[in-house]
Amino acid sequence: MFLPEISVKKPIFATMIFAAIVVFGLIGYNRLVVDEYPHVDFPYVSVTTTLSGASPEVIEADVTDPLEEEINTIPGIKNLRSSSADGVSQIVVEFELERDIDIAAQDVRDKVAVARYKLPDDIEPPIVDKEDPQAQPIMWLAVSGDKSLREISDYAHYDLKPKFEILEGVGSILEGGKRQRAVRIWLDTKKMEAFQITAQDVIRALRREHKELPAGRIESGAIEFSVKTEGEFDTPEMFNDLIIEYRKGSPIRLSDVGYAEDGMEDRRFVARYRSSPGVIEPALGLGIKRQSDANTVAVADRVKAVCHRIGGLIRKGITLDVASDHSTFIVESIKEVQFSIAIGILLVGMVVFLFLRNIRGTVFICLTIPTAYCGVFAVMYFLGFSLNNMTMLALALAVGSVTDDSIVVLENIYRYRESGLTQFESARQGTNEIAFATIASTLALVAVFVPVAFMKGIIGKFFYEFGISVATANLFSTFMAITLIPMLCSRWLKLPSKEHPVYNFLEKLFLRLEHSYRYILRIALNHRLMVVLIAVGSFAVAMFVWRILGKELVPPEDRSQFMVAIKTPVGSSINYTDSMLQKCENIMDGLPEIRSFFGAVGLGGAVGTNKGIMFTHMIPKNEREKTQQDIMSYLRYMFSQVPGMFAFPIELSMTFGERRGQPLEFSIEGPDLNELVRLTREFISRMRELPGIVDIDTDLELGKPEVRTVINRNKAADLGVDATLIGETLQALVGGLDVTKYKSEGKRYDVTVRLIGKQRDTPIDIRPLLIRNKEGNLVALDDVVSVYEGMGLNVINRLNRQRSVTITANLESNKPLGTAVQEINAIAKQILPQGYLISLSGKAETFKESFDSLYFAFILALIFTYIILASLFENFIHPFTVLLSIPLSMIGALGILLLTGNTINIFSMIGIILLMSIVTKNSILLVDYTNTLRGQGYARNDAVLQASPVRLRPILMTAFSTIFGIFPIVFGIGPGSETRNPMAIATVGGIFSSLLLTLIVVPVVYTLLDDLVLKFTKKEAG
Repeated sequence: MFLPEISVKKPIFATMIFAAIVVFGLIGYNRLVVDEYPHVDFPYVSVTTTLSGASPEVIEADVTDPLEEEINTIPGIKNLRSSSADGVSQIVVEFELERDIDIAAQDVRDKVAVARYKLPDDIEPPIVDKEDPQAQPIMWLAVSGDKSLREISDYAHYDLKPKFEILEGVGSILEGGKRQRAVRIWLDTKKMEAFQITAQDVIRALRREHKELPAGRIESGAIEFSVKTEGEFDTPEMFNDLIIEYRKGSPIRLSDVGYAEDGMEDRRFVARYRSSPGVIEPALGLGIKRQSDANTVAVADRVKAVCHRIGGLIRKGITLDVASDHSTFIVESIKEVQFSIAIGILLVGMVVFLFLRNIRGTVFICLTIPTAYCGVFAVMYFLGFSLNNMTMLALALAVGSVTDDSIVVLENIYRYRESGLTQFESARQGTNEIAFATIASTLALVAVFVPVAFMKGIIGKFFYEFGISVATANLFSTFMAITLIPMLCSRWLKLPSKEHPVYNFLEKLFLRLEHSYRYILRIALNHRLMVVLIAVGSFAVAMFVWRILGKELVPPEDRSQFMVAIKTPVGSSINYTDSMLQKCENIMDGLPEIRSFFGAVGLGGAVGTNKGIMFTHMIPKNEREKTQQDIMSYLRYMFSQVPGMFAFPIELSMTFGERRGQPLEFSIEGPDLNELVRLTREFISRMRELPGIVDIDTDLELGKPEVRTVINRNKAADLGVDATLIGETLQALVGGLDVTKYKSEGKRYDVTVRLIGKQRDTPIDIRPLLIRNKEGNLVALDDVVSVYEGMGLNVINRLNRQRSVTITANLESNKPLGTAVQEINAIAKQILPQGYLISLSGKAETFKESFDSLYFAFILALIFTYIILASLFENFIHPFTVLLSIPLSMIGALGILLLTGNTINIFSMIGIILLMSIVTKNSILLVDYTNTLRGQGYARNDAVLQASPVRLRPILMTAFSTIFGIFPIVFGIGPGSETRNPMAIATVGGIFSSLLLTLIVVPVVYTLLDDLVLKFTKKEAG
């Protein structure tokens, strides 16, 4: 083979090639960004449309439905979701992952433009925007202190927020719990009635009198003056002198019908931060969102650098703390994998030294690992990959496998060297003899991971970098095995002294092992049927274990951080929800495992005053005895003891593109809302009877208290009053209306008009409100509207153009997601009438899609491996012998998952697919050398009995080096270890069972298939 020949003959040339690989690899490594997972552009587009004052029913019929009708014609839509709430329609279009997000967004804009003529005339223009379902804040900064909330809000909004907005990679910044300064214009209905003044009179006066306009310029000789009309009030108190209008020559001022106050915005948000036990202070949260293509760790580092830089410059009495930092887990998880790689390299070196008993040979083998990784880093950089959990896990699992080829080559060279050949000849002949088997095994491995790298869907996107990294590492390892190893051996490989007692002891041990193996193999060849029955039985047991193993998307993780969702009855006031939040805070404050938490009501502005959320940080898991799951289970129980609320913890585990939420999520779709309500209640009732399903929740929000003002059209027309005037009056006096802006110290604040609180406490307070008709006469609202109290929908949700209700639930640690999904499907078959169906969403949907993709990848990997092996062996039968090692490994992989309490999840499945590539190497070594000996004239059984013991030592070396290389991940307990452990455990268990069975079963089946071919050949000849 020309590569070994060139390397042996031109060692300097070979050395420079590897030096170049190392240099480019180090450059690439230093330029790689660090992130939790590979970057994925999620093809989500949102359409938000506002129609002020419209009910959810009107929004659905007049806005949402016409838009959906047009958008639904766009090709490539996966799901079409919408929500119709008071005055707002929001449609989220989920495209197939292969769609270009920019083209998809433009398609949606075009369809929205087409639908515009079907929409009401008074809507605001629809806003079309690309949406990232994972665009959650990567950090929460808590701004707290002994200052007033108004002062904290102003300082955070005007001083702190701009410092973070200018940072590279920072997208938007949420402000949770903000209550800024505002000039409040409080009106008194009794005084307004006495002075015959309406809300519209006050609003017009404010807009007319509180205004600053440029008045041009004065040019005088060499000087030019700008003229400015200073028409704005300088202080909030000056608003009291505002003249609304004149009556009989006397002015009516604002102070006659109300008063102005230097106050704050309405209390629609509440936020508090617990920095230490017992210290829970009002706070404002700054939620840092990264741009879609920005790096999480880099953005977080920049934000923390700014926090550190301005720490001593923050206003006295105000503190700035990092309440939640998602990047911490990412960095710690990556460091944990890097540590596992380092320990794995040391263990591999120990295994190699134990077998070779040669320091130089061990060093040669260990050199291949960092060199191969340098090659991988260079490829990763040029392909735009990042250092994330997927790529680092690929490198960690490859620690043992990248040495396999070098071990096999070096062991063969070593054997020739012991036979008496020179260093040069043993390197050349030893490499040439084994090169074919080495290349074949590597191509078989690449054939396994090509389907993994190109799986469809979100799982394919996440594992693309994993598959490419593993395949690239092994390609580089093969290249070095047939170039670097023979070059080093031809110059510096020396045989150890055979006089050393340790060498002699191990050598005798290996020889005895080979002799015993030959003896057992001879017995197996004489009892081939029994061997086949044992193999079949092992595979049958493996399939039984597969059926009883739990199946889930990802195992639970202890990230030392989680969320708590809080819900109170629909229609609850912010004061009531805040009281429930305080009870949750008191419960959590008593836990020593909790380091800090940030709690808020109304976070984001659109979630409502009956919903709260808490971001919780725990002390590191190596500093506490209880796991995160233990704490969450305890909190779930304690929250359930508090009446008047529904609160539950939510794990911040891997999301694979869906929003953070509960693992079990599905929607019931159907045409009739009342039937959907009944089915939802029936579903929830049955789910509560199922063990392991907890925290059952739904987005169906019925019974929202509402006041309906029904306009008497005939009376309104007779009195000269239109609907717009009625709506604007109610909006200003009851809801509050931002009329203009007030400037102070270069900052602008809202000027808000509203009735004093005691005059808008009950629905009956609406009736005496006054409006001015077209003739200028006053009309009481009671004359043109009827006021009713009732219950209404808070929001109407739709999925794929049908009304829908989404049900979510958490799962206890012993409840696999796959089992829960099966139980939900069983309930659906029992209770859903014709025309109604359920659709999985969130993690449940990803679970189903990912396992379908993994099954497809597994089958495709088998086909590709067979194609590669058949091509290399130039034989249709021998590949079946090699592939036999795969089912033999299943009993070990699945059995050890069962014994260790693990499940079948996407990580253990990837471990099983990785196992396919590893175990086929051993079979290739056996079959290839057996064919070589038969080509030299050996009889078949003699070739088998000779080849198998000769290949025993390299097979044991590669198997144990792979096992020990993965051991640090098997026993890892650091951040993120919960997802990595199942993959490594499945791989180690499969290698053990495959090693024990393959050494016996593969030679036996080789002879059986050879007999079958011989029989078929004779029959054809006859």
